[in-house]
Amino acid sequence: PNLVQGRLQWPETTEPPQLAVAINGFIRATTLARPGTDQWRRFSVMVPEKVYEPAGNVIEIFAAAGSGSGTTLSKVALVAEE
Repeated sequence: PNLVQGRLQWPETTEPPQLAVAINGFIRATTLARPGTDQWRRFSVMVPEKVYEPAGNVIEIFAAAGSGSGTTLSKVALVAEE
C-alpha cells in the first residue's frame, strides 16, 4: 500500500472532517482528519498499490458530509508542507 498524507486548513471550531481520497477519479479510501493546532488538520491514509496507473495519477481529497445516498463531497484545497 501507499501512504497519502497532507494537511488542510479547517475551522478550529468545527469537528475535523471525514475525508474521501480519490485516485484517478474513483474514491479509494476514507479517513478522518486529525485535530491540529489552530485551523490546521492533518490526515493520512493507506491506499492499495493496485489502484494506481503506471504514470499520470491524479489524487484528489474531498470532505464528505451526510451519509448513505445523501452523502455530498466537496473538494478540499491542500496546503504545501513547509
